Amino acid sequence: MSLGKAAVYKHIPVYYPDNVGAVGGIVGLIGGLGGFILPISFGALNDLTGVWTSCFMLLFAVVSVNMLWMHLAVQRMERRAFPELKTLRSLPELPQGSRTAS
Repeated sequence: MSLGKAAVYKHIPVYYPDNVGAVGGIVGLIGGLGGFILPISFGALNDLTGVWTSCFMLLFAVVSVNMLWMHLAVQRMERRAFPELKTLRSLPELPQGSRTAS
């Protein structure tokens, strides 16, 4: 968990150079809440489901949501910085109208 948090702190000055303090505080807040809420959730899930590995299912869901959220946030920032990215074709190396033989 600490390696993941350190990686997040590494990206803050790159993606949010004007708001390093505020974003760092929010990251710390979310980390503190996660350290408080996740163990309680692990116990509750174990009691509700009776499956000892339900904590890993919850962690998988949390990580999946966070990865999707970060991916979409980075894409949005890149599109704002480089508007020409909106008009790129999916395979720019192929000429228009060409097809591959199958």
